[in-house]
Amino acid sequence: MYLVKDKNTLSAKAADVKYDSSQGGAHIIPDVLYPAWSGLLTENTGHTFTDSSASAHAITSTTNAHHSGAIKKIGSTSLSLNKGLANTGSDHLYFGANNTDFQFGTGDFTIEFWFNVREFNPTGASFQTWVGPSSVSWGTSNGFHCLTIGATPKAKFSIVLNSSAVVLTGTTTIVKDTWYHYAAVRIGTSLKLYLNGAQEATATVSGTHGHGNDNAGRPITIGSRQNHATNLTFDQFSDVNVDEVRIVKGLGVYTGAFTAPTTALTTTWSVGTNIAANSTASNVKFLLHSDNGGNVGAYGTEQADGRKYYYTDIKGSKPIKDPRIGSHFGSQRHTLDSLQLLEQETATHGSNVYSVDGREWCRGAGNVGVDNDSNDNRLRLKDTATTTFLEVTGFFSDASFLHYSHANKSIRYTLDGATENSTDFGATSSAGSPLGGRYVSVGSLVNLGLGASLGIHTIKFRRTGSSNHLEFYGIELIAQDTTSTATKSKIQIPSQNVVSYGKKFTVSGTPHYNPFATKGDDSASTIPNNTTGDSVGTGWAGATSAYWDSSLDTATSLGLGAWESGGNYYRPVNGGRVVKWVDSTGIIKTSVNMMPPEAHAIEGYGGTGAGTCLATGTHNWSTQYLPQFGNKIVGSAVGADDCSSDNTGNWENTGAAAISFDTDHYEITNTSDSTTSRLTSLSVTAGKFYKISAQFKNGTASSIGIAGYFYDGVTAQVGQAVATDGSFTYLTWVFKSTNTSSAGKLGVNVNPTGASPSVNIEMKNFTIYEVEDPSIQAEVAKTFDIHEFGNGAANGGTGAALADTTMLTATDDAVAYVMDDGLTSFSSALCDKGDSVGISILNGNHYFTFVGTGFSYDTGRTVTHGGTDDYQYFIDGVSILDQDGTGSYTAGNNHMCQNLPYGTHIFRIEANGAADTDAHQVKDVTFYQPKMPPIPEDAVVIADYMLMADFVPQTAAGTEKISKGVRKVNCSRDIFYDETDGDAFGFVVDTSLSEGFNIFLTGGADSGTSMKMRIPSFGTNYLPRGFQSDSRVAMYIGDSAQADGVTTRDNSASQGAYQHLTTSLAPGVYNFGGNAVAGTNGSTTSFDIATPIHTSSHYQAFETPFLHELVGGDRNMEQTNLVVTPDGKTWDEVTRNTSYIGNIVHKPGSNGSYGEDVLVIMDDRRGTMETVYDPCIQKDFACAYDRDICLRDGEYVIHTTSVGYNGATVGGVSRIYINGLHRKQGTTGAGGYAMSSIISVVQLKRGDYVQVKGQWHANHVLNAYWIDRI
Repeated sequence: MYLVKDKNTLSAKAADVKYDSSQGGAHIIPDVLYPAWSGLLTENTGHTFTDSSASAHAITSTTNAHHSGAIKKIGSTSLSLNKGLANTGSDHLYFGANNTDFQFGTGDFTIEFWFNVREFNPTGASFQTWVGPSSVSWGTSNGFHCLTIGATPKAKFSIVLNSSAVVLTGTTTIVKDTWYHYAAVRIGTSLKLYLNGAQEATATVSGTHGHGNDNAGRPITIGSRQNHATNLTFDQFSDVNVDEVRIVKGLGVYTGAFTAPTTALTTTWSVGTNIAANSTASNVKFLLHSDNGGNVGAYGTEQADGRKYYYTDIKGSKPIKDPRIGSHFGSQRHTLDSLQLLEQETATHGSNVYSVDGREWCRGAGNVGVDNDSNDNRLRLKDTATTTFLEVTGFFSDASFLHYSHANKSIRYTLDGATENSTDFGATSSAGSPLGGRYVSVGSLVNLGLGASLGIHTIKFRRTGSSNHLEFYGIELIAQDTTSTATKSKIQIPSQNVVSYGKKFTVSGTPHYNPFATKGDDSASTIPNNTTGDSVGTGWAGATSAYWDSSLDTATSLGLGAWESGGNYYRPVNGGRVVKWVDSTGIIKTSVNMMPPEAHAIEGYGGTGAGTCLATGTHNWSTQYLPQFGNKIVGSAVGADDCSSDNTGNWENTGAAAISFDTDHYEITNTSDSTTSRLTSLSVTAGKFYKISAQFKNGTASSIGIAGYFYDGVTAQVGQAVATDGSFTYLTWVFKSTNTSSAGKLGVNVNPTGASPSVNIEMKNFTIYEVEDPSIQAEVAKTFDIHEFGNGAANGGTGAALADTTMLTATDDAVAYVMDDGLTSFSSALCDKGDSVGISILNGNHYFTFVGTGFSYDTGRTVTHGGTDDYQYFIDGVSILDQDGTGSYTAGNNHMCQNLPYGTHIFRIEANGAADTDAHQVKDVTFYQPKMPPIPEDAVVIADYMLMADFVPQTAAGTEKISKGVRKVNCSRDIFYDETDGDAFGFVVDTSLSEGFNIFLTGGADSGTSMKMRIPSFGTNYLPRGFQSDSRVAMYIGDSAQADGVTTRDNSASQGAYQHLTTSLAPGVYNFGGNAVAGTNGSTTSFDIATPIHTSSHYQAFETPFLHELVGGDRNMEQTNLVVTPDGKTWDEVTRNTSYIGNIVHKPGSNGSYGEDVLVIMDDRRGTMETVYDPCIQKDFACAYDRDICLRDGEYVIHTTSVGYNGATVGGVSRIYINGLHRKQGTTGAGGYAMSSIISVVQLKRGDYVQVKGQWHANHVLNAYWIDRI
């Protein structure tokens, strides 16, 4: 089924339709951006100044006076002058010393120019000069000055006539960052001062001006004055941009109010309104244009030389790849972890220039450095000099930065070389992250609110905090066209060249991010959707597929069949994956993989199945619906009984259950607790999936719980119970068989809860089918070893308040850990180290939080539960499996749920009666996401992202419950905490919460100014999740209180989230947050952000020299994996040089001393080892207390060096063990201090583990252990 062709918003033209084998595989062809230092297209012209008058005076420039394309009035540049931090010497020009051209005598003259003050002189300075030779205050110097004077700056003109100063003072208060036209005019005895063409002051004068007749012989200066005592010594510098300077002798150009010129000044001109004509070019004694090859228009637009440019303040910069490839929408985070010196740029620029993490588009200059300590890895700006900065070039309209918040850790920014912003961002008195000192990021996110048009921009960050280094963890660049409500929802596909199907095309377009949000004719107003202000969760249905986006390619899409029913086409509301690609004719196509209407679990989950799509507003996991088409049937029925005749002899009953035939249905009676009626002698196969389906209705009692029952000869599984009603309704459960058997028994469990035991229900059309693996639409997003939820001794080890899985011993412990993405977490009420490969899950609740559509885990070994054990499994608060003491789990991947709505989910294991000897175990956990649609192999991909499920807010209480279509931000990461009212935040570890942590806020006298939290995010709504027994925070966006539908905030509030914005917003960046309510303790465990889309590579790690780091944060659409070379290299590969990283993948440290035959506990895992500045490295191995578990198959070299001290006895011996077996050891040494070293080459598979024994000295300098990847 193909739809109508593309509309104007998806345009393409064939640039070369003939096949060209040299083009290679399908790829995008990035353009090139050339550096425009200070906005100049040719850097070496920036300091050249020319007098365009007939006099052609030689102009001398000093320091860094230069043309700048950043701030300009007329033409492509203006003259940029900087007065210096201490006003003790800086940029200026001078010319015309002792020159009669500037001796006006008693005649007429005009001095005019444009000026823009960037910064006024420091407090106490009386004036600053724009144009003039000397100070008029001494009276005998025959000069003139165009300047500002006083605390309230006014334009002034001073001139000495007959050794007496005449001063004109304007009426307009000069403000910074504003262009003004200045003109001083003498006509006869009338002297006038004009500003922007309006007369500001006048005086009647007489006498002679004789500049240059005094013995100093001073020149004319621009940007300073010449000191009156010493020739060519200057002071009173300006911080100003000047343009179009003209000095006319013998003619008063302006005779009255006039229109200030907006084009370049000339040496001759015609008469105009109150403008005297000039036909004699020699009357113009000086004319300075600043139109010296600057970038015209927006950066990234083609200039007259055919090139495109980016702004930079770094001399010697090189061309970079144009970031306008693929598609752009929303926010993209980049972490900042390391610096690499750029020798060429350093030599040209005059101070050190560094690449940040090998990126060509992100650089630091001046006094910058990196730290890697207990507050994690970060970049530092070490001083406040204007020469120390971070410069980032990209395609964006707004930006945020992630920094170590502190009262004196603030920044200012400059965009495209314009005037530096005057706001100190991040300077608010604030609390540090609750995880400070624990070797993870303690950054707080702050939005800049640039208000820029979407385009190529360069942003420069400079530290302004006086007493502390500015510490950057990362930046977020936001790409969104905010010119209208409609464009806020449009993906931007900049014009770009691509090779698809061996042909070259130019493509561009601005489609909606959701291919189902509008009709094919783009008339969004005719179809409700929650991105344009309609109520959340609404959808639509149409009689034709034209209600889907015109670019949709159904032949290469997955999951769309589930959204067609009864001749209607429904809008998918559970999210999925969206891929945009270019077909063989140059047309942009869209392929999708949409999650089914009622996403489902696969280990026994029940619900109604009406056979048609239900109302789209109910497509929420928590509604517990499961239509029959949720799983595709494979083959014929495994078992069936339509119940229309008496075949009850094929059934068996357990306990007090009885089954009987009545007319056209069966009746199942239960007179005690939970019992089962089941078909017997059924064949099932290990690893296959089976769907039990039947119609049920009330019998003698109403609302009786019914659950599917599945026994495969080894394991019994009971599905989620669903209540009957007064009419026959389909109920369906899906199970995965753990065993191959011909003695399977499948049926129904009546009254599984055991309440009101004497019941009777009716049943029809019982069937059992093998069904397609529900994970067929899924791919693995990431598999984590359970020991990756931690970072060694940084969290205190066993028994500590923040214990994690890495340091678990045989002692039972509670753990909580949030990964670097600030979303993925594990919280456990009680667990221990388990066997050699996993951890044991003991009594209590155990939570895994992840983003995706499915979850599975590997026990690592066969687990047989004891008779008193009871394990229940939940997803987002919905029970999916109840396994009692008869159950067992084999080693391998156990799918627990799949095809969930795309977003954040919480998986809970509830253990009751679990003992250490037979406890459930977790070795690996796997998160799933929608797999990529099967687009043609020869097609180039220009976008690949996840469409979030429609936002449906969770209103029920419960720590494991979560709204649909949200990105969770744990309270321990990214959030900016503000303590301006003097109270203190309280941080609590609570493993009864799915987040594991909780933040308390003490309310001040006024909720509007009390303690607050903020998290800038690209989204449409948000929920602050609260904790039980404490009040909720008040919802704020920035400093504006928001309606959230909550009328009571008291100590009776249940845990979980229920407050949210009552009206969703258009997609955009908002400073979401919460304030403490006056007089109460507010609490927050996380913020759940409703965001339109999310990256398709959330769990793809970013490699640093020290970690495979989960970037996390606000990531929507990114270009990292788009192919941009004929040989298949990605954008990240061609714009980032990773040669600096090296081959060491694991280098931990130990803080203890160990004997010769004792396992060494390597408890330093991140940051730097305590006694020496030696960075830890942890990439391909996970810490499991006394062993390192391999995470990646490969060949490795293991190095150990140990030094022990045993007095006069034999020294230390270093030993390496692989999977518990002694692999290699060093030689013994003499008495005293002795060294033992080993190098061992090994082939390891995921799950293998390495241990080290040997006398180990507590001083890191004396020991070493690291692993290289070959």
